[in-house]
Amino acid sequence: FWLPAAAIWGSREREFTLWGKRYRNIQQQLLSALGRAARLSPDIQRALSMPAPDGVELEAEQLYLFLKESVQPLRERGITVQMPSRWSREGRRRIGMKMKMQPPASGTDGPAQAALGMEQLISFRIEASLGDSDISEDELNALVEAGVPYVRFRGEWIEIDPKEVRQVLRYMKRNESGEMSAAEWMRLEAEDGNERLWKGMSVTGMETSGLLASLMQGDMLRHLPMRPVPPDLHGTLRPYQERGFQWLASLSGLGFGVCLADDMGLGKTVQVITCLLDRALTAPPEEQREPVLILCPTSLLGNWQRELQRFAPSLRVHIHHGGRRVRGGGFAQLAASHEIVLTTYHLAGRDSEDLAGVRWSTVVLDEAQYIKNHRTKQAQSVMKLSAPHRIAMTGTPVENRLGELWSIFHFLNPGYLGTYH
Repeated sequence: FWLPAAAIWGSREREFTLWGKRYRNIQQQLLSALGRAARLSPDIQRALSMPAPDGVELEAEQLYLFLKESVQPLRERGITVQMPSRWSREGRRRIGMKMKMQPPASGTDGPAQAALGMEQLISFRIEASLGDSDISEDELNALVEAGVPYVRFRGEWIEIDPKEVRQVLRYMKRNESGEMSAAEWMRLEAEDGNERLWKGMSVTGMETSGLLASLMQGDMLRHLPMRPVPPDLHGTLRPYQERGFQWLASLSGLGFGVCLADDMGLGKTVQVITCLLDRALTAPPEEQREPVLILCPTSLLGNWQRELQRFAPSLRVHIHHGGRRVRGGGFAQLAASHEIVLTTYHLAGRDSEDLAGVRWSTVVLDEAQYIKNHRTKQAQSVMKLSAPHRIAMTGTPVENRLGELWSIFHFLNPGYLGTYH
């Protein structure tokens, strides 16, 4: 049970009774305990210079020295030091930055076009923050001038890192805004709040807007117009297949690689073929002139050839396979005269220079778990392929280890998931 010292000094009795217990000579006991504490703390010694001592006012620097130099010796002598519970509960307040994504400059085609595509640059404004609260430049300057970790801020004592404050203040004075790629923005927003760092500084909050926000919240399709099923598709999509096509086409159109992970037998192939037909109609003219590369296991070459002939007979298909396959400069010319080049993962490793030498409009990986080990020559050859649009198809994006998913996404959206480690 805690009593204020003033209550003890104010007692006129030599004995003090509390809840049936009797305490004798309490004033002498308190004075004796304070005397022992005063030998360990100059601040407590100063308090004893007045009659009936019940406290002492400390400046910020004095408080810091008391906590740094006196608390531990006092505790080692069995003297309890009680500090604000918030300090132990919240710990040091982090000084950091809040990033607010800015809308694209006027004249762009859509409300968030400048923020889409993994390599597109996102502009953002910077505001300083202390924990969850915004903090002004004047308040930052005041914290810097205090020069100690424990300061009085908005009516309460808090612990800060002065070095952190100076770093943020310097950056704020130089920059009120910044830029980063969409890939970096998405990776940073996905990080745990305590691990977000930008240029060595803590990022305490991020505000995403436009279609990028819809994409990251998972409701992007509700904010985009429905695409008509291409008239060249020979067949009818089931409702879930049409939804898959809309998702594939929308993400590809916005510049993101896509992993379609429907279970086996649900028609991933026809969804991707529909997406390729859509891109043939809607892609920029320069991309329409570039061929599509489809990589699959050798056992699926015939199936892909039949499915393309069945659902998209308008697309000219070249099968790059066998001992008589064309190599070198002739391969590039042959690829350019077809809409689709179909080959295998095995040949992606053997003919990597030929395949990497062509600018593809889209690269499709069927059974994408074939590149689950990013260290293999096969996977590294696939990573070198050049294409603005990438699709991975696999019913098992993770077979044994989470790193397999990283390998697939490193192909689809390089940099989004950071490094392998």
